[in-house]
Amino acid sequence: MEIVDRDWQTYQDPTGFSLRHPPGWEACRHATGAAFVISPDQRAFVLLQEMSTLGGAMPVNMVQQGAFPGAAILQQAQAGQLAKDNNGRLSCYVKFRFPDNAPGLALVACEPFSSLVWLVSVCAAREPMGLQNAASLLWWITRSYRRLPNATFAGSAPVAPRADGEPPRPPAINLGDDFLGKTVAYAPMPAGPAPVATQPQTAPPPVVQPAPPVRPAPPAPSPALAYDRFTEPQMGTFQIDVPRGWQVRGGFLHPGLGDRRLFVEAHSPQGVSVFLGDPNFPQIFYHNPMVWGENFIPYPQGCTFLNLAASGKKLAQYYLKNVAPQRLGPIKTVSERDRRDLAEASKRRYPHLAAMSVTAYEVSLRAGNRSGRCVAMANGNKGAIFGDNWIGNVTVWLAPQGLEAVAEQVAKHMEESFAITPQLNQIVMRDEAMIAGNGHAAVVNQQQWFNGQQIAHRTQEQIGDVIVQSWDHTQRVNDQIFQHASDAMRGHERLYDETMGREYTAAAGSNYYWIDNTSGAVIGTNTDTPPDYQRDYRLLKKL
Repeated sequence: MEIVDRDWQTYQDPTGFSLRHPPGWEACRHATGAAFVISPDQRAFVLLQEMSTLGGAMPVNMVQQGAFPGAAILQQAQAGQLAKDNNGRLSCYVKFRFPDNAPGLALVACEPFSSLVWLVSVCAAREPMGLQNAASLLWWITRSYRRLPNATFAGSAPVAPRADGEPPRPPAINLGDDFLGKTVAYAPMPAGPAPVATQPQTAPPPVVQPAPPVRPAPPAPSPALAYDRFTEPQMGTFQIDVPRGWQVRGGFLHPGLGDRRLFVEAHSPQGVSVFLGDPNFPQIFYHNPMVWGENFIPYPQGCTFLNLAASGKKLAQYYLKNVAPQRLGPIKTVSERDRRDLAEASKRRYPHLAAMSVTAYEVSLRAGNRSGRCVAMANGNKGAIFGDNWIGNVTVWLAPQGLEAVAEQVAKHMEESFAITPQLNQIVMRDEAMIAGNGHAAVVNQQQWFNGQQIAHRTQEQIGDVIVQSWDHTQRVNDQIFQHASDAMRGHERLYDETMGREYTAAAGSNYYWIDNTSGAVIGTNTDTPPDYQRDYRLLKKL
């Protein structure tokens, strides 16, 4: 027996959409921005969501990839076979689990509204309730769904009544076999308020709630977003797609060696903002386990890195606490969670990350009168023990009430379209060459410092022994005089290597003497410059 909507109730949402639903059911705007209708016993629900960038995406892929914001409701989803009716609507059944881990079954449908806009609809119920008449329920609700401006239908064009005055019949859908290989057959509805009414009947009085305060609806975004290719204007280091007509700012900041910051932000006329990267926050880090605290630490190679462990969670928490308020104002955290799905998707997109430790973390937040999310991604080295030089970045989007889905779509599109250019690779190569050169010089300076410390130590020992050894000072002076006289008669010069602590004897007659560190040969010169600059010489001291 088919469903009719004569006794259905109309729901008008303050954000600008309306729909009709069975008696006793309740409707509202879901946190994802979708229209949401739930049964009286809260064991079944319907969700409607407009999408402007799906193209011809299939419901099976949309569920598996989480391609629409409402897919977050379908926890641990497994999609079945695809079905298509003669009106162009695509659908599939999905097994999933509710947040409380209870099993559920859903019918997901996707139908065209225009060449670029699709309406995604979901009818879901807890098992073993099943989904009897789910296709008809979705058909009737989507036909009643309207949104501003101009009360436009978001589903297919309105269906005219039949000539006999009866309501139009929902289209027949050939569902075929489900993904378990069995014929689609679902258990009848249990006793009590049913999520799908099979005939007009007296319904229990609806729950009357006070009407929400009337708020001006935010301007509706364009249903079909177009994008332009944006090239970073300073150095041409990256390219990215940005929504046409939005205010866009982006650039490249190079505060020091090894510190390269790529950033872009886009703002819509309706108040949606998307931020990729932040010029005030580094994107390259070094975690030194021997140093305590999350501080900026200078290194002898000429680099300064934030000492932060390679973790998407730590990256998000540090950014939102120490940097984001300067850009977004006071922030209130609503919820947070790991995003292993994003980390795995990043590995699939960039094969070189497969051998790395990739983590992603998401924080839902509010800033002023807008809500949004911050997603932090960290790419570290597996098994790093003595230090980890890693790369990470943050993406933030904020939107007024009702426009969250638009912000999330734009952020996802921008991230997927981001591409670096050869100009950035050249800057990276120059950085690495200078860091390597500075590292070599740092090693030499460290050796010289060590040598200086040895000399200073010997000097301190000598000063400490002056009083004790003063009695033999005259004798030692006389010994040196006699030794010099003896050396002069024999034509020898006694020399001392202060670095190695060794004595040498060489032919007299030169003002300066040098030792070749490679061959050990002693060479004399009349000036204070080495014999040549092709070999490593060290100046010896005359005794």
